[in-house]
Amino acid sequence: MKLAFLLLFFIQSDPIPDLKSQLPIANDTTKVLLMADLCYEYRFVNQDSALYYGEQAIVLAKKVGFKRGHASALSDLGVVYLDQSNFEKALGLWKESLIIRKEIKDLKGVAALYLKMGTVEFHNGNMDNASGRFLDALQIFEQIGNGEGTLHALNNVGAIYEHQNRLDKALEYYLRSSRLAGKINSQQDVGVAAINIANIYYQQNKIDSAVYFGSQAVKILEGNVRATGYYGMALNNLSDYYIQKQYFDSARVAIRKALRIREEIQDSVGIVSSLNNRGVVYLHDKQYDSAVADLTLALSIAIPKNLKVEQKKIYNNLSALYFESGNAGLAFDSYKKYVEVNEELRNNEQAKQIAEINLKYETDKKEQQIDLQEAAIHQQESEIKFTYTVIVTLVAIVILIVIIFLLVRNRARRKQQLIEKEHDLFVKEAFIRASIQSQEKERRRFAQDLHDGMGQLISSIGLLLSDINSDSSLETRVSIVSKSEKIIEEMQNEIRGIAFNLMPQTLIQLGLPAALKEMSVRVSASGKIVITEQAFEMPQRLMEVQEISLYRIIQEWVNNIMKYADATRIEIQLVGHEEELTITIEDNGNGFDPAVLEQGAGNGWKNIASRLHLIHGSVDIDSSPGRRGTTLLMKVPLEIEHPELFLTTDANTQ
Repeated sequence: MKLAFLLLFFIQSDPIPDLKSQLPIANDTTKVLLMADLCYEYRFVNQDSALYYGEQAIVLAKKVGFKRGHASALSDLGVVYLDQSNFEKALGLWKESLIIRKEIKDLKGVAALYLKMGTVEFHNGNMDNASGRFLDALQIFEQIGNGEGTLHALNNVGAIYEHQNRLDKALEYYLRSSRLAGKINSQQDVGVAAINIANIYYQQNKIDSAVYFGSQAVKILEGNVRATGYYGMALNNLSDYYIQKQYFDSARVAIRKALRIREEIQDSVGIVSSLNNRGVVYLHDKQYDSAVADLTLALSIAIPKNLKVEQKKIYNNLSALYFESGNAGLAFDSYKKYVEVNEELRNNEQAKQIAEINLKYETDKKEQQIDLQEAAIHQQESEIKFTYTVIVTLVAIVILIVIIFLLVRNRARRKQQLIEKEHDLFVKEAFIRASIQSQEKERRRFAQDLHDGMGQLISSIGLLLSDINSDSSLETRVSIVSKSEKIIEEMQNEIRGIAFNLMPQTLIQLGLPAALKEMSVRVSASGKIVITEQAFEMPQRLMEVQEISLYRIIQEWVNNIMKYADATRIEIQLVGHEEELTITIEDNGNGFDPAVLEQGAGNGWKNIASRLHLIHGSVDIDSSPGRRGTTLLMKVPLEIEHPELFLTTDANTQ
């Protein structure tokens, strides 16, 4: 039943029949756009048809002079060639499209082409060119406020960091991309981000994390027709992780699915990778004939396509296979070819580096020639000016005016700096006042808790004990002692609650994540709201002042949500980086105008700002009236300025 529903859904959502039905009645410009769309849509099901419609769209666009349609057709046709690993053809089409899009000032189209062209440069190993394209795209997408384009650019910048083996930095960009994809509700991009995050964890040898995120990617992308290629990639990557974990049964299932998908979309690079993985599984199972068949077939595809990296992997696996099966001659031959391909890859890399050095040399040489020419021109101009004393006088006057202007501006700048210092002093005084008021509020609350809770309980136990006298029966005394024990138990719970509110022992002994988890459990136990917390790559302990300040800030913000937001769910996430800690608090309550916080008369926000200022942190709030959900993002530097402030309590102490 479930399978039938999915098939029906995909048939109904297939745009190709609808696009084709509009072609006969459309005018020429609309026809161009329809055929460009058909080119893009057919790439998922039939690449020959995709090529046909793309080329027809280009011919018609040129004929009727439709520049926007011409650019779209060139761009979509380039994507089809990219799927076929024909990078040179794809790059040529995109360069043509880029000229047209710049001419018609299509910023979104220009940025999208920069992403595509950067991808090809990346595959060709031209990292500087790829990085430049991706950063240009990111700048344009952020400038025009395009969320989908921004997250794609973030993914690609992350890929550059990954190639440079700066894995923590790459993971930061992939996590940012994942969060942005979730905000704009793009499941495909959430799945792509999960693929990238899993790959980073795999390279960091965190295989369990890689398996988790790889499985999430497969689950998200499964059934998404537009993400078929990514789904195949996620399955194949997951098979790599399973092989690493020695989960060969799971690896076989993932490879079988990945291979079927990649054959359907004619992804030659993907087919080679999946065949290579299946050969490794067969090798583990000692099915040597099947392993040889898969690896040989993969090699027959990789050699004509000039896929050197894949050839290197295959020859290495063949060498291991032949050695294990007792064929030393073939094992040696395969290893020799592995060495040759590896050497060729190394030489190609060196050739690229030499070419880049030569290009830089030629560029520097031309710049030196230009500098010499400019120096000669300046000398001639100086000689001419020397002969005209009037001009020299005018220049002196201009210089004098400039000096006066600079003096006036410098005076204004000093005045502005003085105003800013006075403002900073005012802000610091406000912080101090807020801190004192917060302390007084805590003292009043503590006194009230003692008076209302402990005072009443002590009075109750006093009244009970006063009923005992020399004439009291044994039964009466036992009853009074029993009731007194219950009251003492209530007093103990009251003391624990007061102690937790003053300073949680979990925070002192185990640190911030454990204290937040305990707070989440306590608050969630009420049944009115559910709080979850997650921590990734956190240092073992923070400075004491950081842990206490962050705990109080989060506690204050959670209290505000519970009071005013009418929320049912709060998510707290801590992510540690090399130099800073990022804390995200998201809720599903009522939104508000963040400017109200600065204008409010209460001390809650002032207390948060004061504590954040103390630990040199920054805060950003994403919310608006009438919208459900608010996100608070804090960033705190992790510099260890005073190591003696670190808590020294053993984290395992109970």
